[in-house]
Amino acid sequence: MKMDPQAFLTRWHELGGLVATMGMAFELNQDGPSVVTMTITPEMAGSPGISHGGAVMALLDTGLGMAAIEYALPKARATSTLEMKVNLLRPAKVGTCLRCTAKVLHAGRSHLVIQGEAVDESGKVLAIAVGTFNLYPIDDLAKRTAKAFGTEKA
Repeated sequence: MKMDPQAFLTRWHELGGLVATMGMAFELNQDGPSVVTMTITPEMAGSPGISHGGAVMALLDTGLGMAAIEYALPKARATSTLEMKVNLLRPAKVGTCLRCTAKVLHAGRSHLVIQGEAVDESGKVLAIAVGTFNLYPIDDLAKRTAKAFGTEKA
């Protein structure tokens, strides 16, 4: 079973959870890296006026995950984060809109290695990440999420 990345990402956002709660938005791009955006809100502050590092890490995990999804779904595979290393280079101020782009550096039989960055409106890199993502048969994912995606068989 193959799944369209746009349909998957749209439904992912509709289901709520952390992605929707944090106000992340997806911009699919067929000609280059896709983008996840998020504006740092006061609720995401770790200290006055500055984002908590975990909020930036969540954006990076989602951006790297989107690159993994775009790679995996057309191959009838699903994916999940195995590990991620993040370097927080500069603070993200409250009110800043961050953009995360990511690319697959290595695609093996069962794992992906993906690199991404979060930049502010001026293009300054605020954080970088490298993550390893698991690849597994999409049927395993389908069995666990069919109800949430409204695709279960009667």
